[in-house]
Amino acid sequence: DTDGEIVEWMWNSSSVNPASVTLSSTNASVVTFTAPGAVGVYTFSLRVLDDNGSWSLEDTVDVTVELPTNVPPVAIASAEPAITLGDTVHLDGTGSSDPDGTIVGWEWNCTSHPSLSIDGSDRSGATATPTEVGIHNFTLRVLDDRGDWSGTDTVEVLVLAPEVNIPPVAVISGPLDT
Repeated sequence: DTDGEIVEWMWNSSSVNPASVTLSSTNASVVTFTAPGAVGVYTFSLRVLDDNGSWSLEDTVDVTVELPTNVPPVAIASAEPAITLGDTVHLDGTGSSDPDGTIVGWEWNCTSHPSLSIDGSDRSGATATPTEVGIHNFTLRVLDDRGDWSGTDTVEVLVLAPEVNIPPVAVISGPLDT
């Protein structure tokens, strides 16, 4: 105020639903509010009273409330490190997490043997039965409830040849003449 001082402030929320916004004060030079749970533009108005009893014209400010930036999920793939050819690999993605939401999708692949079929490739737990000896690299990506994919996590499984069964040898011993 150029000819005196401000003695009163009158803040209001003129948003669509003003009850959803609570100001820290309605009679202070500086006020704060906690952003409501709804995205949108919130309008606040201010009038001030000077020491001569004159009210100012109303001034307004729009505050835009947006969703916070999404933190992507983290994929954690695990499996037994080695199996025998013919056995089933049990893939486990239950250690995956989303720091600011929930995981809603999984994607398992075998990058070293792309034609290998993975049962439950869209679930946290999946299985596969390799048909070749060697190293198999299984990858996992997870999707969060806000549509972001994680980076890829890889688990390596060594598929070993089955042990060869050496047949026993029958040996007859004893006296040879009767």
